[in-house]
Amino acid sequence: MTISKETLQERLEYGSLKETKFIYALNQSFNNNDIVITKTKDKFCCCDFKVKNVKNNKKLFIELKSRKDNLTRYDAFIIGKTKLYNISKNYKDYIVILVWYDEYKNLYYTCYDDELLNCKTNSNFDNSFDIPKSRCYKTDMGGLCNYMNTHLD
Repeated sequence: MTISKETLQERLEYGSLKETKFIYALNQSFNNNDIVITKTKDKFCCCDFKVKNVKNNKKLFIELKSRKDNLTRYDAFIIGKTKLYNISKNYKDYIVILVWYDEYKNLYYTCYDDELLNCKTNSNFDNSFDIPKSRCYKTDMGGLCNYMNTHLD
């Protein structure tokens, strides 16, 4: 499926706005000066955020997939094959949390592992994987922060 330049630009702008709102909400939920969340520099990077505990230097990465549709209606969540292959190759020594977040504040996440590369190809987008909802956890920002703290403490 090919998309126009205009549609791509709209998606990038939408994603950028949602990333800004997400990082703000995540920072508020952490409410911990030892946890520093930064946006990755390259807008086409595999992961959107680096989360670091400055006390012990532990870090992890987050890839955010913002969606307009209500995520509770779906049995699987889409992510690009290239993105997962690049995470597998470039972030193999790090924890990467994949997050799907919608306009209704539904939040699902899973921790990346190579088993995700065995997921079915999406029937509408052959360059994407369907990550089964059963592989993901439904939570809120506080729950996501609690999960991340288990890897950052």
